[in-house]
Amino acid sequence: MRTVIVLAFVCILASLGSALFHLMRDKGQSNRTVRAFVLVLSAICVAIALAVALLITRSVTRPLNTILGATEDLRAGAGDLTLRLPDQASDFGRLSHSINGFLQKLHEIIAVVSASASHVRTAATDLRQGNGDLARRTEQQAATLEETAASVEQLSRSAKHNADQTRLASDLTAQASRSAARGGQAVAEAV
Repeated sequence: MRTVIVLAFVCILASLGSALFHLMRDKGQSNRTVRAFVLVLSAICVAIALAVALLITRSVTRPLNTILGATEDLRAGAGDLTLRLPDQASDFGRLSHSINGFLQKLHEIIAVVSASASHVRTAATDLRQGNGDLARRTEQQAATLEETAASVEQLSRSAKHNADQTRLASDLTAQASRSAARGGQAVAEAV
């Protein structure tokens, strides 16, 4: 591209030189020479303006297209935040640097969130296991409590039965004692 611009500039200078040569030879006496000079000069100005516009356009669009292509690669990269935009020497280089810095920060934030999620997942697993252990121990204690309650009830029935038997024995002893006392009185009266 630069070669084409240099060749165009050389052609323009050659045309300008030719126009100046004819102008000096004619010494400005012919209107036709002045018109030719103005036309050549106008053509030179238009060509220079087009060349400058083309250079400016290319100097903007090339880096911009590079950045756009790289950001498209980032978008299509399935979330790979390790991809970076290429460094450039123009003002677009600052833009690339800024976007790369943003991507680095985003990568760091996602790494922290991922680590935190992993810790939460581990804590939830530990909590679930702890709850399972607590439920098993609670069931065991409830079963033990039921057995203890059944044993206490059986002891209570045994104690009641023993109390009833003791009362019966006491009543029988009292009857035997009364019978013995009456028998002793009957023996005492008979003697």
